[in-house]
Amino acid sequence: MNLNKKKKIINKIKKIIKKTISIVISNPHFINSNIINDFRKEGRKLGIKIILIRNTLLKIAIKNTEFNFIKNNIFGNNLVCFSINNASFAARLCEKFEKKYKNFEIKFAIFEKKIIKKKDIYKLSNLPTLNEILYKLIYILKEISIIKLIRVLNNFKKVKNNNFKYKILGKHE
Repeated sequence: MNLNKKKKIINKIKKIIKKTISIVISNPHFINSNIINDFRKEGRKLGIKIILIRNTLLKIAIKNTEFNFIKNNIFGNNLVCFSINNASFAARLCEKFEKKYKNFEIKFAIFEKKIIKKKDIYKLSNLPTLNEILYKLIYILKEISIIKLIRVLNNFKKVKNNNFKYKILGKHE
């Protein structure tokens, strides 16, 4: 690869990093190209930028960025997933492929300027999406309003029954 191609790759990564919420880095060593192509295809659907890159280029690309602190953890070839739309998408995709293909190995992830070890990536992958949070909030609000309505109707029913009892006994308010 000539110097101009390397510079283009570095600039491309620097642009992606500016929009990135989280990163998941995997080891592509034992993965064939068909699996990587399927991985990229699914990643595109989720808005994940996936780049296969050597450690030296990645270290140069992250230099002077908010992800510079990971440079000591980067070695060998890397399959880097930049999650742009949602912090959990890249982690979910990588976990899915790790379960499906025994040779697919997640190295680590980065979220909120912290390195997340492989054993804790499930926490990142289980973060709800914005839509999931909104649906839960709407459901809770809906349930609260229905429960309040039921309580009001029950109270109304009790008041009505009490008034009926007073009329039968001849007591009037």
